[in-house]
Amino acid sequence: MPDDKRSGQNGYVFRHIPDLHTVPTAALANEVRLHGGASRDSRDGYGHVYYGITGSGIVRVSADLSSQELLALPPEYIDKNFHTVKVSEFDGKTHLLLPMDGNAMVAVATLDGEIEIVLPKPELNEY
Repeated sequence: MPDDKRSGQNGYVFRHIPDLHTVPTAALANEVRLHGGASRDSRDGYGHVYYGITGSGIVRVSADLSSQELLALPPEYIDKNFHTVKVSEFDGKTHLLLPMDGNAMVAVATLDGEIEIVLPKPELNEY
């Protein structure tokens, strides 16, 4: 269980959680590919943290930081590099935004990892 070792202040408080020292078992083989940012669902009553692991998909950490689960993604997205995972609200719903910089697209997913839409890189006119 989490202990009370903390560091930092204000919006940047960190807590050491010995039981949360590794990624979910199903993602261990891809742990070396882990990089990028994570995002917290800051709505009242939620607090889950989401991050991506190339080759495995999206990991959801429980609000109390006691457990992690790997969200099932469609196979064509498993090997994509989600540079970060962003929790965002629009159209009255909360979504995960999954920017894939190496693939020039952003996937919009449900909080359970269901891909709803993929936004391609916009066409730009050169200056």
